Amino acid sequence: AYLLEAINDADEALERGDILKAMFFVPPQNSKSTHASQLFPAWYLGRHAREHVILASYGQELASRNGRIVRGLLSSEYWPFEVGLAFESRAVHRWGTSRGGGLVAVGVGGGLTGTPGHLIVIDDPHKDREEADSPLYRERAWEWWTDVVQTRRAPQARELVSATRWHEDDLPGRILNSD
Repeated sequence: AYLLEAINDADEALERGDILKAMFFVPPQNSKSTHASQLFPAWYLGRHAREHVILASYGQELASRNGRIVRGLLSSEYWPFEVGLAFESRAVHRWGTSRGGGLVAVGVGGGLTGTPGHLIVIDDPHKDREEADSPLYRERAWEWWTDVVQTRRAPQARELVSATRWHEDDLPGRILNSD
């Protein structure tokens, strides 16, 4: 319960803008993706419906699944916020809110041209230890982070990285060592 309280407290501080960056390092199967890539982006868009969320995971399939879940929350009849989906954009990996914001879901290495990020969520950038042990994959993930993601940051962007740590030089490790 303490872990979920800490994650929720950090998410709320990110949403308010009290902090602009947060990282969670949690072992597999501990609800980090549910909170980081599904509930938090949906709640954030409910409160900031004109802003844009970039949601990334190690692969497009996982990112799209999370984007689909966030989209489903916003379109639910039980959704407590005065925002829904834009009629014209409903793909699972790229959609808009009825207030002009939206979400784009990409796999690490995917393109973000033309996409601003007010909230950037990176959830499990490395699929497993084998991928994280690869110097080539670690370098590609870092170059994507620096050359693609960081160039899409909106002013006062919030960043959340939620990951299982597989290697000291994985993407979260490099981010920690770069600040």
